[in-house]
Parts: sequence; structure tokens; C-alpha cells
Amino acid sequence: MPLFRRSVHLYLLKRHCREATLFGLDKSRWYRLVDDNDQMLSDELRGKFIECHLDLGTQRFIDACYYQSKCLFRSLWILIMRSILKLFISSTSICGLLNCGRMFVFSDEQIEKFCFDTLDMQSEMVDNGGRSRRQNRGTLLDIGAGDGNVTAKLAKYFNRTYVTELSRTMQNRLIKRAFHLLDVDEWHEHEFRFDMISCLNVLDRCDRPLDMLSNIRQSLQRSGGHLLLAIVLPLVQYVESKRSHQPEQYLPVQGQTFEQQVQSFWDNVLAPAGFELICWTKLPYLSEGNIDLTYFWLIDAIFLLKPAPHNPSEWV
Repeated sequence: MPLFRRSVHLYLLKRHCREATLFGLDKSRWYRLVDDNDQMLSDELRGKFIECHLDLGTQRFIDACYYQSKCLFRSLWILIMRSILKLFISSTSICGLLNCGRMFVFSDEQIEKFCFDTLDMQSEMVDNGGRSRRQNRGTLLDIGAGDGNVTAKLAKYFNRTYVTELSRTMQNRLIKRAFHLLDVDEWHEHEFRFDMISCLNVLDRCDRPLDMLSNIRQSLQRSGGHLLLAIVLPLVQYVESKRSHQPEQYLPVQGQTFEQQVQSFWDNVLAPAGFELICWTKLPYLSEGNIDLTYFWLIDAIFLLKPAPHNPSEWV
């Protein structure tokens, strides 16, 4: 019993230290480029960078994570169920089944400023018998939509929203939210004209990311649409569905710092794939925490792109 009490005390002490570090984190670093490193970026990338900031929507997500972390019994229940379910289903499906591990890529304010203001794609306000209502335009495809929470922030700007998702559990949640589900491997074979394709934190988690970029470009060439792309940098590729977790196609990204990898990702992946840069930004990719920590964070580079008029380089 004394050994158990010491173990619990040590665990609580370590968690307190981690939480104190998290609470004192300088969150402005999530959004700005490092002064010494931004000189490693080309004039084009520096000139098209839009700096965001910690806003109310992001803070609300963080506050919700703190609220959830106070429920110790919920955290313990999720921990126990995860340890059992991981023997049978993927981590993504577990999150969908237990309604945990929610992700946050951007707030409504951030995506409106970065994307829809830039493209002048705001929903129009029209008169409806003396009452105004939003009139959305166009069609959205969200690749790897997960539970649909991030998709919903984009969907309100479009008439119709299509999604793809590997996890059966997440597919069911997307269908319940009235999104139109397309096959993961065949979506690009349809003659749909997408005004925007969003591919948020998927490239580093799929088996053939270069083929995915090629399919996206071909689809957008037909429609004249845009690509909203997010990727965690520094890059670590991981394929959940494969036993080795290694992708068939590797992204040729080099560099040690965020800025170096952004430049390499543009030079070696996006530009050769035949995309033209409209703007880009840096945002935290937040995840609801667990019994060890209130929330987790990585850094996303988010690009707004369109197909370049020239033909892309052929991948070897």
C-alpha cells in the first residue's frame, strides 16, 4: 500500500509539472515565424505569409479541454476502454467510438480571414420575405474528414459537402451529419466539380501522398477550384492502416526547423506537383488530451493553393 501511494504521488507530481509547463507556454510562438529562421524562406513565401493569433475560438477549445480533464472518472474510463479496443480497431475508430480525442485545426475567425476573405467567397446575405439568410455557393470535398467537426466549419460556406474517410466509425458519424460520403480510392474518378478540396493533416498519414496530390490537382483543373492543405511540420510520416506504418511514397522534405521544412515542402513537393501558392499561415494543431495531459499540440503549415497553369513535374 505505501508503494502504491508513492506511485500515485509521483504520478500526480509529474502531471502537475507538465500542466505547469503547458499553462506557462508562450502561445504566440504557435503563430509567428522565428526571426532568425524566416530568412531561410524565399521572398515568395515570406510575402504570402499571413500571421494569425490566439483568438476566442481557439481559447474556447483549450478551455473545453481543461473542463474535460477535471473529470477524472471519464479519463480513467477512456484509458481502460482504449487499452481494450486497440486490440481490435484503429486509434481513429476508438476516438469516434468513445467520442474523445477531438481535433482543432482552426477557428471560424481564422479560416474566414485566411481563406474565404482571401478568395472573396463569403456567403451572400439575401432577402427572404423581409428576412435575410445566407446563400452559400459551390461544392466542397474534405479528404479524411474524421468526425466532421472541422469539416462543419468549412461546410457552411458551400451548398454541398462531400467527404472521404477510412474509419467505418467515423464514416457513420459523417453520414449522421448529412455529409455525402465518397469512396476513399475512387472519389477522383467522379465528374464532380469541386470548388474547394480540403486535405487537412492527411498527406503525412496516407500511403501514397504524391498520387493524392496528383488526383487533387486533376480534379481542381476541371473545376477551377482551390486546395486548402494542412501538414504538420517537422514532417513525420505514419500510416495507421499498415503494420509497418511506413508509406509507399515518401515526401522529399528536408530541414531541421519549421521554416526550413516549409521551404523544402514547397520546393520539393507542392511546386513540382503543379500548384500555385495564394497564401499560407502557421497554426497550432490541437488535440483533446488524456489522463496524462490536458491537451496536445503540434504545428501546422496551412496552404491555400490552386493548380498552376503549367504541367507538373513527373514524379520518379
